[in-house]
Amino acid sequence: MGNFLDLALEGKNNLWRYLLGISIVFMVFYGYGMVIPEEVNTWGPLVNYIIQDFSYILYFLAIVFIIKVLHRRSLRSLITPKKKMNWKLMGVGFLLYFLLMFWLSLLPQFITDPSSLSLNPNLLEFFMFLPLLIILVPVQTTSEELLFRGYILQGTGFITRNIFILAVLNGIIFMLPHLANPEVAEAPVIAIMDWIIFGSFMAYITLKSGTLELAIAGHAANNLFISVISNYEGSVFTTPSLLITRVNDSASTMEGDILYIILSLVSAILIPLLYYALVFKVPPIQKYMEMDS
Repeated sequence: MGNFLDLALEGKNNLWRYLLGISIVFMVFYGYGMVIPEEVNTWGPLVNYIIQDFSYILYFLAIVFIIKVLHRRSLRSLITPKKKMNWKLMGVGFLLYFLLMFWLSLLPQFITDPSSLSLNPNLLEFFMFLPLLIILVPVQTTSEELLFRGYILQGTGFITRNIFILAVLNGIIFMLPHLANPEVAEAPVIAIMDWIIFGSFMAYITLKSGTLELAIAGHAANNLFISVISNYEGSVFTTPSLLITRVNDSASTMEGDILYIILSLVSAILIPLLYYALVFKVPPIQKYMEMDS
């Protein structure tokens, strides 16, 4: 944990730099959204998606700017204390999380309620989107990891070194900008808790491993699985996926389907928990932690 948090010491770390840095990232991201013309929705789904998701490329560039200009340190210092990225670890992490999403999210839903899943009737549109999803979704998730589990997590490391406080605090911070997502209107309890749980686990895994690589891999696998394999109604992802999941309407309130809420939260906890256990406790997988590249 110490090595990862200490990477922030490589540069300048005044409080005003962090406040300005976070402000710049969100001003660039939301500012771009404000200047997109309303008629973009009439330009076709493919063009619309490219224009909308270009905001994450700007998001990434804004992070590069604040790290290099405001904090005078390398982008690598947000990721790892090593001299180069551990791509094998990231590949293994991605595969593990992707498989866990299948076994603990999609498969249980298919077993308990097969009618809630249906094949996308427009497969041509799906395959048109697929190359863009494979490229742009990891750009989005990596940018978020660089900001939340990299920049903000290292910044809060100046306040406390308690791993549990840092992890939970990071999960709460991660949840806040997601409150504008449409999932909140569909199932607020599940959505809010899912973001807090996911953000907290990714922060904890980052601190325990001393690198952002596992969080980058897990987040990319999570979002790619949702956007490519099984998207759901009311999701922030408006792109076509291979399967379409119908969300239980009664799950939108605590007075609704409590069992649905409980199962969703159990799944939200089990997936990152098993991800952690597999990476840190299973020797054949654990060996990738020791590799330099």
